[in-house]
Amino acid sequence: MAHIAAAPQRSSPGRVFAYDNGGSHLIAAAATRLLGEPVSEYADRVLFTPLGIRSPTWQSDPDGIPVGYGHLRLAARDLARLGQLWLDRGAPLVAPAFFAEMTRPQSAGGPPENLPYGFLTWLDEGVLVADGWAGQHLVVVPQASAVVVVTGVPRFDPGPPARDELPEDWRPAVHLVRRHLLPVLVAH
Repeated sequence: MAHIAAAPQRSSPGRVFAYDNGGSHLIAAAATRLLGEPVSEYADRVLFTPLGIRSPTWQSDPDGIPVGYGHLRLAARDLARLGQLWLDRGAPLVAPAFFAEMTRPQSAGGPPENLPYGFLTWLDEGVLVADGWAGQHLVVVPQASAVVVVTGVPRFDPGPPARDELPEDWRPAVHLVRRHLLPVLVAH
């Protein structure tokens, strides 16, 4: 954890967007320290259990800190439950003011999704997006009351080190969702 915190900054905070797994992991470490318990245990108690998510698996780093940027394994139906929470604007588990800020562009964003970015959430013209490695995607379309979950290739191994067997020309199924399904959902 210390090596992440000691990494040099490339620019002043808030000036340039750079998707940063290390920063997300530092948030998980800080939350773990403030809560007095791993953020995964807190999330299980106040988020997953109330939503009916029964078997989340969240990998931890060698220091026992849940990996803040990913490696949370959920069944597709459970990821859809998180999407429903987003569709319900966080109610009843997330304060309305926080949800509003979370889903408001905080930055113009950039790679890898090239979309505006809220609080750890990609924003695509009213659509909320969470994207994961090897094709794990959650797309929430509030104006259509729709939650879309796309799962990825089964040959993904989170490691460490993370690896996959994706061919060079591989594209996740969410590209089909964005190209064909979203225009239909948004048009109605």
